[in-house]
Amino acid sequence: MEIIYLDKLRNEITEQQAIGLGNYFKRYIETGGIKKEERFFEGEFYMLFYYKGANESHQDILNIELDDRNIAIREVEIYGDYKLEKDFFYDINSVNVGFRNILYDLNNLKVGGEETINGSVLYEYTTKKYYDLTKDPESPIFKCYYRNDGSLRKIIYSYEYYNPDGQDEEVFVNTPSRIARLMSLTGISQELMDYYLSPDVTPNF
Repeated sequence: MEIIYLDKLRNEITEQQAIGLGNYFKRYIETGGIKKEERFFEGEFYMLFYYKGANESHQDILNIELDDRNIAIREVEIYGDYKLEKDFFYDINSVNVGFRNILYDLNNLKVGGEETINGSVLYEYTTKKYYDLTKDPESPIFKCYYRNDGSLRKIIYSYEYYNPDGQDEEVFVNTPSRIARLMSLTGISQELMDYYLSPDVTPNF
């Protein structure tokens, strides 16, 4: 098994650099890919992320890996060019205390993220980002925010590439005319726009 060290931005570093930083990831890699990842905060172990295999159950993993420490069992799903990481969090007593979903694009940029407390999704903390890889593969063109009930609160569009009135950004709400304008600015498809109007991070396309 290969072991590598990563900084908080997931850039590979040496073990000595990791210890010096204090905040880092220790990743264990098998032939089939990443098997587990330990997160360290201020030099102390914080959380184990275990990548579930197809033939492994959560209970099997907990029986082997828990060892009086917090653990997140990670399941990875692929949707075309997108990767969904589903983290199931367990406390030291093997009790599931919540989950988190994060969607990444083909450049490994975070497209959307959601999490739960006491079994309920906290939509007010859910965010989604839209990237135009032909313009900038790292800065989102717009960001979506939602209300507690899951309805769209606002979309903030960046005018970094299109600035007709000297504005830095424009705020959109979920009305037909405003969404039509946003789609005309970005060229986004209706199918993809429907994904951003919904608070659910798991792709519907």
